[in-house]
Amino acid sequence: LEGERRPVWESDEEVLRYPLYEEAIRKAHGVVTHSEGQARDIRARWLGPVRSLHLPCYSEVLRMVDGAPAREAGGPIRLLTVGHLNPNKLVHRVVEMLAADPELAARVHYTVVGPDDGFKSYVSDLRGLIARHASVNVEILGWRPEIELDRLMGRADVFVNLRHPVMEGSSASLMRQLAYGRPILC
Repeated sequence: LEGERRPVWESDEEVLRYPLYEEAIRKAHGVVTHSEGQARDIRARWLGPVRSLHLPCYSEVLRMVDGAPAREAGGPIRLLTVGHLNPNKLVHRVVEMLAADPELAARVHYTVVGPDDGFKSYVSDLRGLIARHASVNVEILGWRPEIELDRLMGRADVFVNLRHPVMEGSSASLMRQLAYGRPILC
């Protein structure tokens, strides 16, 4: 909290050492996860009842996706990252990859949507990285209302849903993206 050490999520070893849920479930009567793997991990560390439930896709998203427009012929390939913008999402790696391949970068438009959640220096560094590479077409939109987010998701050709290290049992943004029936880079 005092900034004396690097954040836990920046090191695979630290994430394994500090799973972050143990304090939260200490006085729980039971635990429900959306991942059988996470349920197994919790059962190994905690004696209370643990259930894993399938995280269903949102029916309202499925209804909306049925009418999503097809990809624009000849237009750029639209990549989209959705969610809280922090180093764990690896947006910087995607920008670096595009910058390293100008031919690919010329065919791609990459949009990042989500709040910075206090990672203002990371977002500032991202903007600087983008500015240094004129060949990349990347926009960071920040938080957007749900209706605009749904419009952007409906226009995406490929979702980029990277996490390193992975710290969650099931991603709600991933489940929402699955409803669109588009490729997802995970």
